[in-house]
Amino acid sequence: MNKYRVAFGSKKTLLAVVHCEDVEHSIRNTRLAKENGAHGVFLINHNFGPKELMENYRAVRTEFPDYWIGINLLGVSLKNIFDYATRHVNGIWTDNAGVPDEEWKRTRGKCQADDFLKETSNWPGIYFGGTAFKYTHQVNDDPATAAENAMAYMDVITTSGSGTGSAPMVDKLKAMRKAVGNFPIANASGNSLENAIDFCEHVDCLITASSLLKTKVRTYGPDEFDPDKIYQMVRLLEQLSD
Repeated sequence: MNKYRVAFGSKKTLLAVVHCEDVEHSIRNTRLAKENGAHGVFLINHNFGPKELMENYRAVRTEFPDYWIGINLLGVSLKNIFDYATRHVNGIWTDNAGVPDEEWKRTRGKCQADDFLKETSNWPGIYFGGTAFKYTHQVNDDPATAAENAMAYMDVITTSGSGTGSAPMVDKLKAMRKAVGNFPIANASGNSLENAIDFCEHVDCLITASSLLKTKVRTYGPDEFDPDKIYQMVRLLEQLSD
């Protein structure tokens, strides 16, 4: 059975994204996510490298041993992810899963996605693979075809709008859902209380940062979660899961 379905069933889930600044910041915001009902967090590095992110991960894991904690190692290729990631992380999210299209398979054979599939075959965590994702060469791929090709390589098809904070067109999500049936789909940009109902008609998981923050525009200091915004999003997803 799909690992996402084992962990979360059919309910709609919120995974809050912590843009890690330091250990104290990572723990503080993970606590806000957990206490206000988010189903888990993804820790992501913007201002430092993968080693530092894993230091943050280990500190957060020590503080919250039973909480769902995933990572996105920005700037690390598929072939190098497990040079840093412990096999005890609950989830790995990549922006570009590198899934080959039919032309690639025909002319080049294997690719990084094939090798990463072997790496994750005995790993208990959930793999969220970027598909038709922002800032990759795949962002303009036909979403239905991209989603269908991705199913064999990941546990959750993970897509986005065209940029950070940009919501995808509902038609994109609808096409992906039609192509893959009940296979899990996550959206990782532009999620909000205003569009969650429309999005969750087609996706299972909202990977969310911007709309959960105290300010929509980062003006000073690190990103900080607004507990009320997390609580409201979780309550809405609970209603949509009924």
